[in-house]
Amino acid sequence: MTNKYNAEQNKITKESILGALMSLMEKKDFKNISITELSQKAGVSRMAFYRNYSIMEDILIDHLDDMFREYSTLLNHKEISNYEMTRLFFYYFRQHQKFIENLLRSKLTHLMLERSIEFFNICSKNYNMHHGLLS
Repeated sequence: MTNKYNAEQNKITKESILGALMSLMEKKDFKNISITELSQKAGVSRMAFYRNYSIMEDILIDHLDDMFREYSTLLNHKEISNYEMTRLFFYYFRQHQKFIENLLRSKLTHLMLERSIEFFNICSKNYNMHHGLLS
């Protein structure tokens, strides 16, 4: 019971931190946002921040991983053509436009590029395994 409560509390903390970071990134440069300022805006302690993240970029990476996991779930529900997979990719990420705009404005697009490459590498391996293309 305690673990379920802790997991839910942890999720709420992470959502609060992400929301606060997105709000701050719309107003100021990412490199000028302090962990203290972020924690205050999120309504959490600095200790809560450090229980979940080592550095502020980890917040963005964690969210990108969640986004790619969710996108991957959409792909796993049916047999899908390459065209449809690509269309769905742009449609899905368009729904996260504010987040991506914040990455662009903060010159942090390398985080999205790294996660995208990793995601597509995994997809490619899974596709090749599924279609017997790996030796």
